[in-house]
Parts: sequence; C-alpha cells; structure tokens
Amino acid sequence: MERIFECRVLWYCCWNKRHLPEAQDEMRDDLMSGMDILDWIRKHRRWFLKGKWNEERYAFPIRLTRLGKEAMFKRERQYDMEPIHGGLVEPGFIVVPAPQKRLRC
Repeated sequence: MERIFECRVLWYCCWNKRHLPEAQDEMRDDLMSGMDILDWIRKHRRWFLKGKWNEERYAFPIRLTRLGKEAMFKRERQYDMEPIHGGLVEPGFIVVPAPQKRLRC
C-alpha cells in the first residue's frame, strides 16, 4: 500500500515470467506471493482501484481509494493483525501475526 501511495499509480505484475526489469513505478512479483497479494487486494476491494491489464507494460495499474489511504494510515487497527491465508505451506494454511512488543529503553 505504501508503494501505491508513493507512486499514486503502481503497475503490478503478479507473475514476471518474462523476467522484465522493474521500473520505479512498477512491482514485479513471482507467482506464489503474487497470488497472495492479489487475494488480499480482492478481500479489500474498497481500498483499491485495479485497472485493466496492459500488455505493453505487462502489468495492471493499482490506485488507492480514499478508504485505502485511511486504512494505510490506521494500519495497526485496520489490517496489521489480520489472519493471512495462504497455500505455500499447505492448502488452507492460516497465519495470525503476533502482537508487537513495546521495547523498553
């Protein structure tokens, strides 16, 4: 989300099978993590505007909505502690992040 916010429009390729170099406003992923990211975007549709695939850039544009920007700035309450569903370990695997500990100085 931070990259999208920084670029305003981030061109995302969920499977860089052509091994194209990544431009500053692009994110090129591998299929395993790319599918997890697409699943997370689908689960939070109100936060993202996903454009159509562009064959020339071999990616699609993603923008944040107003709700997405709000969620990003409230990430501790909005999504940092969400369960993460994935299939890398085994189908149906769910990970729940551990609460962050405050360090004493």
